[in-house]
Amino acid sequence: MQREINRFVVIIAVLSLLTGTFTFLLWKLYLEKRHPDYLNVPGMMINVISLIVAYVPEGMPLAITLTLRNVAVRMKSKNLLVSSPPSRPSDARPSSSATRRAPSRSTA
Repeated sequence: MQREINRFVVIIAVLSLLTGTFTFLLWKLYLEKRHPDYLNVPGMMINVISLIVAYVPEGMPLAITLTLRNVAVRMKSKNLLVSSPPSRPSDARPSSSATRRAPSRSTA
């Protein structure tokens, strides 16, 4: 799953940078020469940054949260418990991060 998230992030980053670069070059090579008073450099930089930021999907944090929730439900169904991180560094033990719960036995 981490590979898929990383791949998605790389695709979005590349697309946003390509769009920003294309827009900047279009402005520099065409608009600045033919219409010099249309848009100045600070205004163009604001436009390019806005384009790059607009590529970040608004639903991405929600999608990642739901995916992590589904992973936690799957782990619970396999009786794999993940404990919360220790509050003090001295409490950290390698065996305390993930444990398998043994089936309960009745002693009646």
